[in-house]
Amino acid sequence: MEVPLVLAQRIVFGAVGYARGLGFEPHADFAKAAGHLGNWDGLRRGVRQDGMPMYIEGPHDDRWLIMHTLRRNVGDGSFHHLVGLRS
Repeated sequence: MEVPLVLAQRIVFGAVGYARGLGFEPHADFAKAAGHLGNWDGLRRGVRQDGMPMYIEGPHDDRWLIMHTLRRNVGDGSFHHLVGLRS
């Protein structure tokens, strides 16, 4: 789907800013890719995050580190989570 560059910037950079507010940094390679989105004004007009953060465990996640980071930065009971069972 094609979208205006400014919308792509707001979605991507807004998500990175939101994650940083929770205590998470983007992948080390993010800086290399970010340049393809051009200069961003730093504003998130039109993109909002309502409600509590939601962590859905991925197959390669360090569940304990992520849960610890969320508890430390937003507090127990201030985020939702869905973790998978591992064998």
